[in-house]
Amino acid sequence: MRNPAKVYLIDCGIARRVASEDKGRQLENLVFLELRRRGYEMFYFEEQGECDFIAKDEAGDLFPIQVALELNGSSEQRELDGVVEACKRLKVGVGTIITLNDEQEEKIGGVLIKVVPAWKWVLVGLANHG
Repeated sequence: MRNPAKVYLIDCGIARRVASEDKGRQLENLVFLELRRRGYEMFYFEEQGECDFIAKDEAGDLFPIQVALELNGSSEQRELDGVVEACKRLKVGVGTIITLNDEQEEKIGGVLIKVVPAWKWVLVGLANHG
């Protein structure tokens, strides 16, 4: 069985009211809206693992982005594996995980993973985080 297609709502307030109280899902919706505002073309990556967004800019550069409320426990490895797999498959050396508060950098399997809090990512953008 597969999950249904991901749906993002243009209004975060309405999204919270009618779609989900899940803060992780709300954060993912926020990232979608910001990527759209910045003019990126977006794709979803799914093979063995999954990566929430593959953002493509006008020059054709790809930015694998995973969204997780926080990195801890059982979800941490799944989130890391998904973005690393996307980076390797797309031959991209850097992947980004956007969280609520976590911040770190880690090299996994030759891929640099930048974990950045959402507030900083929105202010600074992909230029420095992806």
